[in-house]
Amino acid sequence: MASTDDKKRQKENLDQLKDEAEGRDARIKKRREHQQKLEAERKRKKRIRMAKMAVFWFGIFAIGLYALTWFSKDFVSWLHRLVN
Repeated sequence: MASTDDKKRQKENLDQLKDEAEGRDARIKKRREHQQKLEAERKRKKRIRMAKMAVFWFGIFAIGLYALTWFSKDFVSWLHRLVN
């Protein structure tokens, strides 16, 4: 009779281990998905930040060119005086 109880206990233990393994796999899968979502959000924020910086520097460059064009006569005369 003891062997029957041992087999029954062993089966219960194996079932419990199987359930724990499935739970562990599910937690790992959820953690991986969560990490992927976080990484995607970080990349999205980085792209937005890079776009803002690009617009900022392009604006600075455009304003500089506009100012250089506006004051081109003064700029050319200044360069001429600087060289001569």
